[in-house]
This record gives sequence, C-alpha cells and structure tokens, in this order.
Amino acid sequence: MQLSDITIERLTNAGWYEDRKIDIHDIKDLFKERGIGLFETAEKFLTEFGMLEITFQDPNPAFDMKEYIHFNPKLSVGDCLDGEYFQDLEEEYNDEIGEKLIPVGETDRGNLILLITPSEKYYGYTDGCLVKFGDNTEEMLECLCIPKVPKIF
Repeated sequence: MQLSDITIERLTNAGWYEDRKIDIHDIKDLFKERGIGLFETAEKFLTEFGMLEITFQDPNPAFDMKEYIHFNPKLSVGDCLDGEYFQDLEEEYNDEIGEKLIPVGETDRGNLILLITPSEKYYGYTDGCLVKFGDNTEEMLECLCIPKVPKIF
C-alpha cells in the first residue's frame, strides 16, 4: 500500500503494523447472528484493520475537537442494526452503489457508519446522507486520516 506519512503515523499510533492479522471470529459470529453476510474483501479488511481506533486533532482550525474513527463493526451495528437494515440501504442506493454493503466501523466522530462493498469501495452513511470515501482501502484510509472531503451523493 502507498500511504502518506500522516496516514501511516495515525494507523501506527492506533496499533496497526505491517502484516497485522487479528482473529475476527467474534465479528463473524455477530454478523451470522444478525443476518449480515461477510464477504472476502470485508474479512480481509477486518483481519488487518479491525478493532483499531484512530484519534487526532481535526486539522480545520474552526473545529476545536478530535476526529475519531474506528474499525469495530460491533459498535457500528450496536444493539439493533441487522442484515435487513443493510439490504434496505442497498436497495435505496442501488443506482449509486449497485452492490452489497456491510459495516466495518464508524467515522466523523461516530456520526457515519463506515461501509464496504465486495469490490472494496467504501461509503459512509447516516440518516439519508451517503458519502463515498474511496474505491479501495488505500483511498479510504487517506480520505479519513488526512482528512479529505468525501464525494457526497
């Protein structure tokens, strides 16, 4: 992966290291229980980046707050989101996305659910607002860690 020094520093500070691999059995169990189908790109992402929590000062001087990003789908689904919720999103945004979506974390200080598709595209969603963070993991990490403005639908 070709990541900027800033992104690597923020990931490293969160506990990431090259060739990181964690056991995601508990995530798989939760997804199975909730009817959320785990696909290969999500499993690969979560094995390397799952459970990381990234915090840093928002670079915009107008905001005196910390940015918070996590890759913990257990927090993303909370007590009530299930496979049906994400299927409804797929149907609602079929023209924009056109494939399955599952949660892998949250961003924007917990205001957006971070979603991945089988083709490794990343989106954020909350209450009728859909944004795109990138067409692959590298683009998404750069968009979130620099941060950059995502594409808004």
